[in-house]
Amino acid sequence: MSTETYKLSDNLNNKILVNYLKNQINNDEPDITSFCTSITIILDDVNILFANPLSANEKIVLDNIVYNHNQIFETPNEKFRNIYLIVNPIAIKNTSYQEFASFVYDGLIANFSICKIDLIVKGSDYSIRLYDNTNKITIFEKNYSNNQFEEYIIDSSMISNLPESQATITLQVKNNTNTKSWIKLFQIKLKLI
Repeated sequence: MSTETYKLSDNLNNKILVNYLKNQINNDEPDITSFCTSITIILDDVNILFANPLSANEKIVLDNIVYNHNQIFETPNEKFRNIYLIVNPIAIKNTSYQEFASFVYDGLIANFSICKIDLIVKGSDYSIRLYDNTNKITIFEKNYSNNQFEEYIIDSSMISNLPESQATITLQVKNNTNTKSWIKLFQIKLKLI
C-alpha cells in the first residue's frame, strides 16, 4: 500500500468528486497500473491510496489528473451548462423504477434546454426513464440491453415534455427481468436556447 497526498485547497481548488476521481485513476488512465483502493479527505488533505507504490512516471500522470480535476466544474462556454452526477457502479435490482439521481432544472423559462444526456450502463434487459417529479410527466423512456458497460447518448430529439418552470428531474432505472443491471455515470448538458 502507498499513499499520495494532495491539498484540497491548493491542488483541487476546494472541489472534488471522490468517486469520479477514483474512476479516472482506475479506468480512464492506462498509464497508472497500481489500483487506487480509496480516496479519503481529512481536513485539507486528500489521501489517494494505492495497492502498490507509484513509479515516477505514474506520479506525474496522477499529478496531471488531480490538477485538472476541477475543470469538470467549469463551464467553458456560456452557451452550455453541465450537470455531473457520477458515482461508483450501482446495481439496479428492482423491476419497478428506482431513482438513481436527481437535479433541479430551472425550466425553459430560464432559456436552457436539455440538449444531451450521457449514461454509462450495462444489463441484459432494463429501462431508463427521465421523469419530471414536480409535474409527474415522463420526459424520456427507452429499453436497453447490453452485457458490457456502454455509453449511451440521449440527444434533444429524444426528449419531450420539458417543463416551462423549475422542476425536479430524476433519472430512474428498472430491470425488465430478474437480472441485475449497473449504472455508473450520468451527465446532463444544458444548452442556451
